[in-house]
Amino acid sequence: CHVECKSDKPCGDTDTSCSECRHYKQPLADGKFRCVGICPEGTYPTEVDNLCLPCHSQCGSCRNASENSCIGCKPRFYLRSDTMTCIEFCPDKYYTGK
Repeated sequence: CHVECKSDKPCGDTDTSCSECRHYKQPLADGKFRCVGICPEGTYPTEVDNLCLPCHSQCGSCRNASENSCIGCKPRFYLRSDTMTCIEFCPDKYYTGK
């Protein structure tokens, strides 16, 4: 079995050939899934079913899917720390942290 597969379940030697995952399940475009040790950048782990789901479209990393759960932003966006949202331009009286 692949290291990310639950070894007590039917499995193969790749991260996409598991029937159940040891850690997290990342859904793929074809309806299948990949087993991963940590959720990749741009996704967050759900607590109930251990899925890696996409962050809000402007978040690079996040705690959940809402727009005010960003931890980091995609390129060309800035994290507004008081709202935890990613914005393209800083409002008046704000400045970039660079």
